[in-house]
Amino acid sequence: MKNIFFFFALLFSTSLLNAQPGNNVTVQDDAKVGLIVTGTGNTINTIQIFGKSPEYAELKKTQATCEADIQKKADQCEQMAKDSLPAKYRDGCRTELINLNARRDSVQNIETRFRADVIRLAESFSKTALNSERLRMAKLLFDEGKIREADAVLNTREMKIEGDLLLAEKARAQEKLQVADSLLRIKADEFALKAQLKATDYGDSLRYDSAEWYFRLSLKYSESGDDLWHFAEMLFLENQISRSLKYYERGLLVAQSKPEKGEFYNALGIAYMGIHDYTKAKSFYEAALKIRQKLAKKDSTYLPSLAQTHMNMGSYYRLIGDYVKAEKMYKYSLAVRENLGDQKKSYSFDRALTYGHLGGLYRVMGKLSEAKNMDEKALEIFTYLAESNFTEFGGHLGSAQMNFGVYYEEINPLKSEEFYKLALQTYKKLNKPSQIEGDIALTTINYANLYLRMQQISEAGRMYSEAIEILNKLVKNNPLQYELDLAHAYGNFSYYCIFAQKYEEAESAALYALAIDTSQNYIRTNLGHSYLFRGDWDKAKATYAEYIKNEPEPTTAKADILKDLDDLEAVGVTCPEVARTRAWLKA
Repeated sequence: MKNIFFFFALLFSTSLLNAQPGNNVTVQDDAKVGLIVTGTGNTINTIQIFGKSPEYAELKKTQATCEADIQKKADQCEQMAKDSLPAKYRDGCRTELINLNARRDSVQNIETRFRADVIRLAESFSKTALNSERLRMAKLLFDEGKIREADAVLNTREMKIEGDLLLAEKARAQEKLQVADSLLRIKADEFALKAQLKATDYGDSLRYDSAEWYFRLSLKYSESGDDLWHFAEMLFLENQISRSLKYYERGLLVAQSKPEKGEFYNALGIAYMGIHDYTKAKSFYEAALKIRQKLAKKDSTYLPSLAQTHMNMGSYYRLIGDYVKAEKMYKYSLAVRENLGDQKKSYSFDRALTYGHLGGLYRVMGKLSEAKNMDEKALEIFTYLAESNFTEFGGHLGSAQMNFGVYYEEINPLKSEEFYKLALQTYKKLNKPSQIEGDIALTTINYANLYLRMQQISEAGRMYSEAIEILNKLVKNNPLQYELDLAHAYGNFSYYCIFAQKYEEAESAALYALAIDTSQNYIRTNLGHSYLFRGDWDKAKATYAEYIKNEPEPTTAKADILKDLDDLEAVGVTCPEVARTRAWLKA
C-alpha cells in the first residue's frame, strides 16, 4: 500500500484588515530590505536603516552562528552514526540538533518581526510631520539605524512635562486652544511613535505594557481614529489580539464617518474571530456588512470592501458548519470580484483567494466537481501571476499543478504525468533549494506512485530513490521537520520493492519507516507482503492482523490488503500463500 501526498496552496488574504483610504501600509511577514512603496505612495529606502542598525547586525550574526552550529552538530551526529556509538550518545546528539534548530527558528522569527517593525516605523515616520527638533532627531537617528537612540531621544520625562504644561495652558487660556491643540498633536505623535518603537524592544518582556502606556499618553494629549487604528493594527499583527481590541473599540467610538466605522467593525470581527469569540465576531461582521451595503449602493468604489466582508462572513459560517450560508457569502464575494476583474481586464490575487476559499468549502461538502472547477480557476490565476512575479507566486503555482497531478492519477494517468512534470519544473525554476527541496521530494514520491500504477517499475524505483536521497539530506540538518516525510518515503519505497520482487529490501524499508514513526499503520501491509512472498505465512498473518487491529474500520482494512494482492497478481507477483491469505481475510 502506498501513501499519496496532497498539496493545497495555502492562500492567505493579505487584506483582511482593510487599510483606511490612503493612510495605511500592509507589512508582510517576509518584509524585504530595500525600497518600500507605502500606502500613501511614498517610497522609503530601508537599506541604510538596516545596514547601520547594530540590533539588525547582531541578529544576522546570531543567525549565521546558529546555522554554523547546526551544521557542526549535524556532522557530529552523522559521525556518531558511522562510528556506531551507543544509542544514548546518538539520541543526545539528535536532541541537541533539534534544540539548535529551534534556537535558529526563534532567531529567524525575531529577525522577521524586526524587519516588519522597522518598515512599519519607516512608514509612520514618513507620514508624521517632523515639526519638532526631537522628532527630526529621532528620524535622523532612525534613518542611521540607531533605533534605540531614536527611542531615547523621545525622552519620556521631558515629553510628559511638556505635554502636561501644555494641558495646563489649554485650561488657562482658551484663546490659545488652537495653538495648544496643534502642539499636543505633536506630543501625541511623539508618544505614538515611541509606543511603536518600544514594541520593537525584544529584550524587554514587558515591551507591550510599556508601549500601551506610551500610547495612552499619546491619546491623553490628542486622540484620533487614525492613531487608534494604527496602534491597534500593530498589536494585532504582533499577535497581541486581546490588547488590540480596546483600541479598535475606542476607534469605533471616535470614528467620524460611515466608511471609518465600517473599517473598525470589520477589524473587530476579525479580531474576535482570532480569540474564538464567534458570537461577537458575527455581530461586528453584520454591522460592517450593513454599513458597506449602504455605501456600495451609492458608490461602487466600496464594492471591494463589501466583497471582503462577505468573504469574512463566509469563513465564519464555514467554521460553525453552516455550509449553505457560507456558500452564499463566498459566491457573493466571488461575483463582485469577478465583475471587478472584468472591468479592469486583469487577474487579481484576491480572485484567486476567493476561488481557493470556495474550492475548499466544496471539498468539505463533497462537491468534488465544483471544487475542481474553482481550483482550475485558481490555477489559471496563479499561472498568470507567476508569469509576472515568479518568485512570489511560483510556489503557489507548483502546489496547484501538483494537486491536479493527484486528481488525474486514477482517471487519466497521462494527464497526471503531465502535471507532475510541470510541478517539478516549476519548483526547480524557483531556485530556492532550502525552501523547495522538501516539495520536490514529495512531488517525486507521488510521481513514482504514478509510475508504479502505470507498471513502469524501474522508473518508479529511480524516483523513489531520488526522493529518499533528498529527504535523507534534509533530515540531517532538520530531523524534526523532515523525519515523518522520510518515513512516508520509505513506506512507499517498500511497496515498490514488493512489485520489483525485492522482498528483503521491502522488509528493511518498512521496518526503517516504522522505527521513525510507528503511527504510519499502512506500512505494516507492505511488511506483511514482504513476509508473505517469502513463504513466511505466520509472520505475514501476524503483521496483517496488527494492521487490521489498528484501523478504525476492520472491513475496509481487509479490503485494502485484498486489493494489494489483486494489484500484485495482475503484474505477475504471487505465491502459493496468496490463496490462503485471501481465504483468511474473507472468513
